[in-house]
Amino acid sequence: MKILFIVAWYYPAKVGGVARMMHNLAKELVIQGNDVTVWTTDYLNGRDEPIQKITKKNDIIDGVKVVYHKSYFHKFQAKTKQTLSIDLFKKVGSKEIEEFDVIHLFESRSISIAIIMFLLRIKNKKNIFHSAYGALGKENLSLKFKLYDILVLKPFLNNNCKGFFAQTHHEIEVYKKFVAVEHFKKIKLLTLATDVNQNRRYAAKYSNNLRKILNIDNDLTLLLFLGRLTKNKGIERLIESFRLTNPKKNKLFLAIVGYNEGMKQIILNDIKSKQLEGCCVVLDSVHGNSRFGYYNDADIYIITSTYYEETSLASVEALSVGTVVIVTPEVELPYIEDYNAGILAKSSIDSISNAILNVKEHIEKFKPNTIALSKDIYDISKVVKKMINLYKEEK
Repeated sequence: MKILFIVAWYYPAKVGGVARMMHNLAKELVIQGNDVTVWTTDYLNGRDEPIQKITKKNDIIDGVKVVYHKSYFHKFQAKTKQTLSIDLFKKVGSKEIEEFDVIHLFESRSISIAIIMFLLRIKNKKNIFHSAYGALGKENLSLKFKLYDILVLKPFLNNNCKGFFAQTHHEIEVYKKFVAVEHFKKIKLLTLATDVNQNRRYAAKYSNNLRKILNIDNDLTLLLFLGRLTKNKGIERLIESFRLTNPKKNKLFLAIVGYNEGMKQIILNDIKSKQLEGCCVVLDSVHGNSRFGYYNDADIYIITSTYYEETSLASVEALSVGTVVIVTPEVELPYIEDYNAGILAKSSIDSISNAILNVKEHIEKFKPNTIALSKDIYDISKVVKKMINLYKEEK
C-alpha cells in the first residue's frame, strides 16, 4: 500500500509529541510492508532562537521517504505554530498525489491545512483519512472559527474523508459534532502508539539518574511531569493538588521536567509561594531517549492538562516502562482504569490530590498492570496493524 502523510512538521522537528508520533507510525508502517512518504515543511525548532530550519529537501529516515518543503515567516511560526509553505501547496496540487492509495492528514485548523483541504477538494480526492490529535477541541465560540468550521472543515470531513481516527472516547464524541450521522461509523478509536520493548530497553539503559539529580532518598514517592511548560498543561493545577496532599508528611516529591514555553518562572514562583521548595523541583527538558530513564525512575507519571489535547504521548511512554499513570479527562488514557494501571481523576484539584494519595498507597497493586495495558493496547505493532486494516476496510 502506498501511503502519504501530510503534516505541518515531522521528525526531527521539536514540536511536542506529534512529530515524534508521526515518525513512529511511518516507521512501523514500513516495517509492516508499506511504502510511506511524508510531505512536510522545514520547520524544526519550536520556539527556540535563533530560528532553525531542516536543510535537506529529501531524506529517507527508517525507510520513510520524507520531503521537506520550504516554509516562510519562521518567527510567526515559532509564535503561532502555523506553517506556511507555497512549495507544499504546489506539491499537493500536483499530479504526484495521484500515486497514493491513502492520504492521511494530521491537522484541522490552520491557514495551511485550509489551503491543503481546498486543493484536495478541487482534485476531488476521496481516499483521505483524518487524525485530529486533539486539534478539533471544543466547539470554538469565536465567529472566525465558526465560519471556518462551516465553510472549510465540515465540508471537507463530510465529503472527502473515508475515515477518522480518534485517540480517545472523548474525541469520538468531538468528531460527531463535525460529521453527519451517516458518517459516524467511519469514526474509529485508534490509540496513540509506542514501541514497548524498545522503550523498556531505553529505560534500563538510562535509569537511576533522576533521583541522583534530585538528590532524594528512595523512600520518597517520586511523581513526574514531563512535557512542555505551557499554561494549557495544567501545571499550576498540579502544583496546588500536590500541595493538598501534604507532601512532606506523606513523603512525596514532584519533579517538573520540560521545555520552557513561557511558564517556567511562573511555576517557580508558584512553588515558592506555596512553600514547596523542599519537595518540588523544576528541571530543564531532557533530550533524546534518556527521558525513558526519567519515566522509569519515577513512581508515578502525572499530567493534568486544562484543555482537551486528548492522550499525552508522554503518558503512554511512561506506562510502557512500568510507571503508574494519573491523568485527567482532558488527557484521557483509554482503558487505564479497565486494566487498573492508574487513575483517571476528575478535573478538580481535590480529585487529583486524592488520586495521588490513592496511587501512593496502592502503587504495588497498580504497577504490574501497566505493562499488560501497554502491550495489549498501545504497542505500536498492534496499533499500526489495526490502522492498516482500517485503511483497507474503508477502501
